[in-house]
Amino acid sequence: MSMLAERRRKQKWALDPRNTRWSNDDSKFGQRMLEKMGWSKGKGLGAQEQGATEHIKVQVKNNNLGLGATINNEDNWIAHQDDFNQLLAQLNTCHGPETPDSSDNKEKKSFSLEEKSKVSKNRVHYKKFTKG
Repeated sequence: MSMLAERRRKQKWALDPRNTRWSNDDSKFGQRMLEKMGWSKGKGLGAQEQGATEHIKVQVKNNNLGLGATINNEDNWIAHQDDFNQLLAQLNTCHGPETPDSSDNKEKKSFSLEEKSKVSKNRVHYKKFTKG
């Protein structure tokens, strides 16, 4: 069996796959409301009637790309990665690396966690009893 062929998929067809019964129905609430405001079939929505003239149709997505992704935009992530790296470089130059003086202060302030826990008087030193 060849692995080059596409997988078989079951498709369920509805009684009205193109939804013509719905699009030809003139008793829809939204359509009646729009017609009261001056809209008629064939006109687009919008101030200059430039919008879509047909209802939204369902399309089957048969690939593993993300929503809205196309094969033409496959290499866009490289450009985004370059932009992100450039942004990080700008942030590093603005804030700069730490000076050696500030790291010395941090070392002086830190002390043993064991000493800190003894001072805080919390019960963290279980099983450290001396036998005498």
